[in-house]
Amino acid sequence: MCKKALYALGIIFVSSALIAEDAKKPVQPLLKKGDVEKFCENYPKMSKDFEALGMKYDSKKKEATVPEALKASQEVQDILKKYSVDQGFFEKMAVIIQGYAVLRYDQEMAKANPQIADALKMIETNPNLTQEMRDQMRTRILEAQRNLSENQKKMREAVHPKDMEIIKAKLPQLKKLLEPED
Repeated sequence: MCKKALYALGIIFVSSALIAEDAKKPVQPLLKKGDVEKFCENYPKMSKDFEALGMKYDSKKKEATVPEALKASQEVQDILKKYSVDQGFFEKMAVIIQGYAVLRYDQEMAKANPQIADALKMIETNPNLTQEMRDQMRTRILEAQRNLSENQKKMREAVHPKDMEIIKAKLPQLKKLLEPED
């Protein structure tokens, strides 16, 4: 179960890295009604199939030959076919996971912002801190908060608002899938 969450986080980081690359491209809606449900239904089973496929080829400990790469590619196609999804599934999966990450981040920041405000108050009123220490701590906290907000904005801009609506409607199902209680 923990592997699913790590896999999802990996996709988020990869897709986040691609944001800067695609920043100039206008984001188009990608998801249709039912895509998130299909993802939730197929993701756990497909993950196992892809993990087994990866282990099969990882165990060889050498560079893949052209026939092996073609066979692996065909095996990937067979897995996609097995679950009635196409090549676009991976793009949709990335959008779903990234949209989910944005929504979860919103929830966590809603909890964190009052705590940050309390921490800043404590810093200002702590008689054991010099003014220089207060300034340094305040600056670091506010800078970290600003960086998180900028990253959040970039991630949000990479997912079309219509896709976000579709994802938001399925947030509880996605949370159960991507953040399983171990």
